[in-house]
Amino acid sequence: MKLYHDLLCRVPIRAVGGEEYCYECYGKNARYLDLESNITIIFDEKTELIYEITILGEDAEPELIWRDPNHKDSFFTELKKRRAIH
Repeated sequence: MKLYHDLLCRVPIRAVGGEEYCYECYGKNARYLDLESNITIIFDEKTELIYEITILGEDAEPELIWRDPNHKDSFFTELKKRRAIH
């Protein structure tokens, strides 16, 4: 739970955008939410489960990416099979 606390302490309250998540690995209800301070959260709009939190540094490169361990494998499987990313 400390990890959640540490991550969510950095998450600003103000959303600046968001829409459907384009990858299929998290299901049909997955949405992403862009927040201030270059933070993106991917979540299920029905269950409110958080799948992924990405915090970008000032250079727009990921400073921290957290993925729900229960869905991590499906994310990497989609990258390899459907997106031709290795």
